[in-house]
Amino acid sequence: QLRHSVAVVDTGSISRAAEKVCLTQPALTRSMQSLEDVLQARLLDRRPRGIVPTEAGRVLYDLATQIINETQRAASDVASIATGEKGHLHVGIAALFSNALIDQIVVELVGRHPGLSIRIEEGYFEDLVSKLLVSELDVILSNFPPGLMPDGIRLEPLLTLRSQFVAGRTHHLARKRKVTIADLHECQWAIINLPHVTELLSGIFSNEGFPNVRHVIETNSLGVLINLVKTGKFVSLLPEHLFSGPNDTRSVKALHVTRTAPILRRAGLIVREGGYQSPSLAKFLTVARELCQRSSTQEYFGRLE
Repeated sequence: QLRHSVAVVDTGSISRAAEKVCLTQPALTRSMQSLEDVLQARLLDRRPRGIVPTEAGRVLYDLATQIINETQRAASDVASIATGEKGHLHVGIAALFSNALIDQIVVELVGRHPGLSIRIEEGYFEDLVSKLLVSELDVILSNFPPGLMPDGIRLEPLLTLRSQFVAGRTHHLARKRKVTIADLHECQWAIINLPHVTELLSGIFSNEGFPNVRHVIETNSLGVLINLVKTGKFVSLLPEHLFSGPNDTRSVKALHVTRTAPILRRAGLIVREGGYQSPSLAKFLTVARELCQRSSTQEYFGRLE
């Protein structure tokens, strides 16, 4: 019945949901009516554009999705033990870490535990946390945006990322020994189009008495953002480890901005609070914590907590 209710919400249609779960429409309708009787709550509303969940139905949908994912995870863990494998692990990583740290963790992890099956999904904080809450992911390695976290989430800080204002080597600000906030305000910007990024940038300028920047190119691709900066036409605000490699330092330059405090952001592990922790997850957490204490990681990311 939980699977049936999720299918109806996902498709917005009894007929499409019935096809998805391999039932006739009358059988699926009876299943949903039975579920509403058991819960003593109306779960669905029929609208002109399709079926939508009621408030109670939305709560059930979130919980049902988590239960279904946890059930599938339990079956996979048990089956992996029976077949001699070492378990399954689904990891979410922020785009900031796609070219750093995660490769070291995976190499160390599979070296210690051959046969461990790992799926890595890159994304941005808001999307990754949504998947973590419904058990589509086991753990997230990410920077921590400012503001309140959703209920049921636990943060484990391991790193401090230092961000800097940057520009391509051919940008006119790259030739200045000292750059002011006023200089930055007049530039063409390239940023990641996420709320916590725009809020951070807005706060920096408002603290100096400036309105938010007017000329902004937004993208959801970190690779596109970095390439835009390298053209020499845009400035941005990026963690310094993203442009600390030998090739990057020739095309991207950190700007020496006057009257600004260091821009530090916490980063580390994000997991669900309480509940079952699989052996695979425990192994990943151990390796991640150890690697974040090694000198090579300190050099890569700057100051560690």
